Amino acid sequence: MVKIIPVDPSGGPAPYPATTGVWDSSSIDFDANWREEWYVLVGRFMLAFGEIELFTAQTFATFAGGSIEAAALIGFSKRTEWIRKKLKPRDATDTDVKRFRKLLSNALIIAEYRNLIAHNPLKLSSFYFNTVTGEAVSHDGIIQSAQDQMKNTSKEKLQEAADDAKNLFSELYIARGMLPEFYIDQILCMSDFSGCDNEHDMTPEFSD
Repeated sequence: MVKIIPVDPSGGPAPYPATTGVWDSSSIDFDANWREEWYVLVGRFMLAFGEIELFTAQTFATFAGGSIEAAALIGFSKRTEWIRKKLKPRDATDTDVKRFRKLLSNALIIAEYRNLIAHNPLKLSSFYFNTVTGEAVSHDGIIQSAQDQMKNTSKEKLQEAADDAKNLFSELYIARGMLPEFYIDQILCMSDFSGCDNEHDMTPEFSD
């Protein structure tokens, strides 16, 4: 349901005029471009997350000794969890490994947000209109889960998520470069890599 908020011409919130009766949202002069800002933000976020998607596929392929194309066929969460499980700190001094694992955990959190954006529509949640002219002053939108209405996002949250995703990609790239070389060599030589020795069969194993 759209929340209707009348606005006094002077600029402040106003009560419904007594003579107007019920305001029908279909009679309000909506600005057809109110979605444009959302389009830009959704695009920024999805492009930034796409970089993280490719990063995890490249990393998985490097660790598993297979192709990026085969790694990309594995679900994002599955391959990201696999990388985390294979990279285990040897002791408390392995701060680079711990940081990389933490960043991968952050990527999994952002992936949940990505699912909300990718699989749900943009809705008009409220609009503000002039009580005299009936013209729209501004609009508020929301992307809301069809399965759980408590899961939703605003433009402000989406802007923040787009920035977070972009920054996370940079942090992941730097952190991977700081991993000790012997970790990668150790992973490539692990005997329990039977699920990854064929580039067409790279199903990750989750044994510790």
